[in-house]
Amino acid sequence: MAKASLLGLRFAMIGTFAVVTAVASLVLMAILTWLGIPFFGIYGILGFVIFFHILQWLIGPYLIEAGV
Repeated sequence: MAKASLLGLRFAMIGTFAVVTAVASLVLMAILTWLGIPFFGIYGILGFVIFFHILQWLIGPYLIEAGV
C-alpha cells in the first residue's frame, strides 16, 4: 500500500510542476506580447520558465537558511 501512495505522490508532483510551468509560460507570453517584446516562440518561453524553476530549486536551500 505504501508504494501505491508514493507513486501517487510522484504523479502529483509531476502534474503540479507541469501546471505551474504551463501557467508561468502563459503569463510570461502574455506580458511579453503586451509589452511588444519579441520572444522566440514557445520553446524560448518554455526554456526561460524551466531555467527559472531550476534556479529557484538551486537557491531555495540558501534562502531557507538565510531566513532561519
